[in-house]
Amino acid sequence: IVEAEGIVEAEGIVEAEGVVEAGNEPIYKYSVGGIKASGKKGEHCSFIILKDSQAVLDEQISETFPDCLIEKRNELIKNDILVIDGNQYVFTKDVKFLNAMEATAIITGQTITDFSGIWNKDT
Repeated sequence: IVEAEGIVEAEGIVEAEGVVEAGNEPIYKYSVGGIKASGKKGEHCSFIILKDSQAVLDEQISETFPDCLIEKRNELIKNDILVIDGNQYVFTKDVKFLNAMEATAIITGQTITDFSGIWNKDT
């Protein structure tokens, strides 16, 4: 883990403290199978999953889920950024991912190729 000016980076995952308060960026909502998450676009195509968003438990991960993403989830769990809360994990902090595809995969335990209608702008 590398720490620099309030940003914690763990294996390609960047924790973004206080991101919700930064401006008037639209918040996007995701909901499927009882899992609810919120996020917003970051710089350079990144996507930030907001604190209190949910993710599926390990036993719900697809058999074809890539090892590199399993490692990222495990890093989040190890650092208490994803913690078990009932029948799902919950993010304890805002986390910046490389893009919306990576963020969605971490939440759902599946790789998603069609993003139409997945993240809806909160109105």
